[in-house]
Amino acid sequence: MNLMDLFFVGFFIIVFWGVKLAPKGEFAEDVLSKERGNVLRGVFILGIMLHHLSQRTDNGKLFWIFLYVGSLAVGIYLFLSGYGLMKQYQLRGEAYLSSFLVKRMSKILIPYLIANIVYIIGYTLLGKKIKLMEVLKSFTTGDPYVLFSWYMISIFFFYLEFYLVHRFCKKKLLIVILDMIFLAGYVAVCAKINTGAWWYNTSIVFFMGKLWAENEEAIMKFLKKGYLVKLILSFVLSIGLYILSLEYEYGSAANIAWMWIDTGIFIVFVIMLNMKLIFSNKLLVFWGHISFEVFLYHGFMVTLFKTRGFRVTNDVLMSLGVIIGGTLLGFLFSKGDQLILKKLIKA
Repeated sequence: MNLMDLFFVGFFIIVFWGVKLAPKGEFAEDVLSKERGNVLRGVFILGIMLHHLSQRTDNGKLFWIFLYVGSLAVGIYLFLSGYGLMKQYQLRGEAYLSSFLVKRMSKILIPYLIANIVYIIGYTLLGKKIKLMEVLKSFTTGDPYVLFSWYMISIFFFYLEFYLVHRFCKKKLLIVILDMIFLAGYVAVCAKINTGAWWYNTSIVFFMGKLWAENEEAIMKFLKKGYLVKLILSFVLSIGLYILSLEYEYGSAANIAWMWIDTGIFIVFVIMLNMKLIFSNKLLVFWGHISFEVFLYHGFMVTLFKTRGFRVTNDVLMSLGVIIGGTLLGFLFSKGDQLILKKLIKA
């Protein structure tokens, strides 16, 4: 057994540690609550780190599976973002939108700006030559300076679209149409500048999250009927459709279409699993709270351990270093980001 396979086993041990069953014959009603959504972020930020590590290590007999979970893991984040924004809008209405640009958008922009500064300083200390124009240009080329941070750039535009559409339009059908027009434009621009298909191969589920929030009661009622059959079907389909998507050229229209469908079904599977299994432990909760910063900074650890003078050739040690180091940096900078954001919003 390849030692990297221990990370595959470890992932499931961590995820299922402390899991609880819903009472017999009943379903957990708070499947997408803030607390349980945070746990999902904790699960999938670990999955994202392992995905990036699987691309850079010997994959063994089991660990190779993480090569294929990246898009699905990011899809969960996009879905939760769309769902969360719509839930807040339903709860607070126009008051939510009035403070959206300052309170919500700053939670993306400020941490991302700080991360770019940290990367510049860090790379300089590592002896890398820094050119400001190259850093600025990286925001428009699909290859952002902060490793793996394409998601932050992408979600910024999705948040902005959410604000503009709901600020100036109140008709539900028209909002859906505008959402799809934006999505088509976003995909077209990404394809034009050759960002890489990962920028958009799961992007539709952001809007799925919005629609789920608006129709949650009816959807949950539907999923409860014939629960076991639908759970198994969603699991089988999520695997089968992913395999089907691989039959087409990566980034092609057919590949993207199947990935969109597959990611949506995978999300249904995850939600249905959460209807019976209550995942929660201190580590997942901790990772969930700092997942945004871990997303930003684990890439620096990947770069560090591939840099001359700091290079770690042992895959297991390198992987442990990335996970532990990325978590530590994520924790430290999440504290700093929260402090700065608190003062900024108060001002």
